[in-house]
Amino acid sequence: MGIVIAPAMNLLLFVYDKLRKDFSESEPLAKMLAMRATHRGQASVLATLFDLGDFPAIISSPTQDTKASGITSRVLGDLYEINSLNIVAQLDKHYQTPHLFLREKTMIFRKGEIIDGEYYRFVGISPDPILVHTGDYSSYIKKRMNPSGVYIKPDMPSAP
Repeated sequence: MGIVIAPAMNLLLFVYDKLRKDFSESEPLAKMLAMRATHRGQASVLATLFDLGDFPAIISSPTQDTKASGITSRVLGDLYEINSLNIVAQLDKHYQTPHLFLREKTMIFRKGEIIDGEYYRFVGISPDPILVHTGDYSSYIKKRMNPSGVYIKPDMPSAP
């Protein structure tokens, strides 16, 4: 039997939630990503960011955003280059793919470049998500922390 060589992978992944580099001290999965993947810098995608209470989410693609609401904005985040199927599997498990999120192709903007990559888009059900106007979950969540550093969830509308 010969040697089997696994196919090389090179996933460029845009993250916009607590997997961003600035959460790597407090979030174990963000720390793992910072240590085992290559951080390619800050980046953005054309999409709309929402706070779902327990986590942020891009709910629709840029094309759907424009058609459905006329709103297209930038979501800020970090670009990672991942060369491990194990890391991708851990991320897919974290995002509960395909039940809550799908990993999809998107255009990523970084330092004047347009890069083909992927991101996780929310496909679950969320009544009345709250728009994150800045598109920057990192600054948004830091503004919502109390003096003890505990995140204060926004008042989510109750279901009828």
